[in-house]
Amino acid sequence: MKTRLSLLLLCSSLFASFAGAKVFDGLVIPNGEYRTLPIAVFVTPNTLGLGEDDVYRATKLRLLANKIQTIEIKSAKDFNESGYFLFVAVNFLGDRNIFSTTIGLKKDTRKNLKQVNHWLGTLITPEQGSYGGFGIATTDRTVIDGLNTGLDNFLLDYLESNVYVEELRENIRKLEEEGKLK
Repeated sequence: MKTRLSLLLLCSSLFASFAGAKVFDGLVIPNGEYRTLPIAVFVTPNTLGLGEDDVYRATKLRLLANKIQTIEIKSAKDFNESGYFLFVAVNFLGDRNIFSTTIGLKKDTRKNLKQVNHWLGTLITPEQGSYGGFGIATTDRTVIDGLNTGLDNFLLDYLESNVYVEELRENIRKLEEEGKLK
């Protein structure tokens, strides 16, 4: 029976790769709770007046458009409840309008690794795509547009990864109900 399950998972992953899907194990949220995503935002001081509230609002709008509820992380307690969060940072180079965006899922080492090595620290960045970017900002809108591009790429991989695993779990459940898997 384990052979059949392995064969099913192998075939499913092959079909997904032929379809061009970007499925990353690191983006999968345990227990299928991927429709709620805590967000931590960091913005360095800049001459445009772009602040963390602006970046949080833009991120939240993008997530809500994809039916993902958000939770703003304001303390370590908020993070400890979920064990994962979306990290969004906008860094400016000195007093210039050159900026970089960093977007990625972070996970709690203790909740997401079976064996924890102390040198890893409390957070890990699991396997995922590259969603950041660079630019020269003429207005705060330029930065938000760059951020939105990265968020769209992240959301595509995030949703594909979690929907794929959700479908696999559903197929396995059906096979178990039919008595084809034990």
